[in-house]
Amino acid sequence: MAWVGRQPRVESDEGSAITIKGAGVVLGGFSVQSASDWSGDAGILVLSEDNIIRNDTARGSGNVGILLLGAGDNTITGNVVWANGREGLLVKNSSGNSIERNQISENRIGIRLEGSHGNRILGNSFLDNQFESMKLQESQRKYHPGQFSPGQRVCSGPGGLPG
Repeated sequence: MAWVGRQPRVESDEGSAITIKGAGVVLGGFSVQSASDWSGDAGILVLSEDNIIRNDTARGSGNVGILLLGAGDNTITGNVVWANGREGLLVKNSSGNSIERNQISENRIGIRLEGSHGNRILGNSFLDNQFESMKLQESQRKYHPGQFSPGQRVCSGPGGLPG
């Protein structure tokens, strides 16, 4: 991954490395890692609306690289999200987000949407995620199905739409 080593690095042994609670934040150019494997922690945790997360590297977190939790109308673009313990990106109880042009690889699941509707997923690259590129649980999505690498799967859980 090309950016590691040239970006300012934010690490955390407990909790999320970066938590965004306010609206209108632009976060870009960081390398983040959270050693915590607690389900509410992430390299980048977004709890608010109208933020832009771009050109960051979220790698090696025990749980999730980027977590949108009850968050809406955010833009997640141009990030490298790889080698996280569970999901690369988890979108939980969130709507109206745009997830575009990210490189998502070597996670258990690339992107998981849970209880989330109306999110736009477009132009991401998925490679070597262990179980699925994208998993839907009680969620709906808008994505371009041609964006997946050969051998990657889209899996729809209970309440999700078939890929």
